[in-house]
Amino acid sequence: MNDVLRTMMDIRGKRRPLAHVPILLPKLGGFLVQWLPKPPLSPDAVDFLTGDAVADVGPLVADFGIRLTPLREGLATYL
Repeated sequence: MNDVLRTMMDIRGKRRPLAHVPILLPKLGGFLVQWLPKPPLSPDAVDFLTGDAVADVGPLVADFGIRLTPLREGLATYL
């Protein structure tokens, strides 16, 4: 995720430090607000957001014959 954020900031011409927080803090926040009528966060949501998102796109490209847009190129089109 750091690479994605750095690429986004580079395209926008911004320089900001990335701040990391221990995973316990957002999970605790999610635990405390999960019983609100419309909770903005839950401990499970934090797990989902911080989990790995790895996929093999080889079969997708082969089966559909498409060219995937690289991150930097895609972000540059709308940032």
